[in-house]
Amino acid sequence: MKIIVCFDGSENSKRALEKTMDLFKPLKPKLMLSMVSEIPSSFSADAIERGIAYDKKVFSEALELVKKQGMDVEPLFFEERGDARHMIMNEIKSKSPDLVVFGKRGRGRLEEMIMGSVSSYFVRHAPCPVLVIH
Repeated sequence: MKIIVCFDGSENSKRALEKTMDLFKPLKPKLMLSMVSEIPSSFSADAIERGIAYDKKVFSEALELVKKQGMDVEPLFFEERGDARHMIMNEIKSKSPDLVVFGKRGRGRLEEMIMGSVSSYFVRHAPCPVLVIH
């Protein structure tokens, strides 16, 4: 079994990662931990560099957590300009996971209607099952 866990460093994505390990560890899946470092291009070069360094640190800590659980994990870290959904969808198509897991961001209904939701997008468009952890 192959599972992509989409991780952004938020508390909800940390909970989603922990819940995924709790639920699926007995099945000994191959976990693919995916993080897209989305730093706005309007930031200064120095701010972009600091943001990516911070994301890499948070990502490394999450990888260590998975490894401590004795699970097989493949890191998927990307620096993306623009919409992360395209990068994640490309990974889903190329890796052909059995499941993709997201943590719900927790936006209000109005903000979600205007901006959309990453997890909602994948529930509608992913070519495989999607689990959204609240």
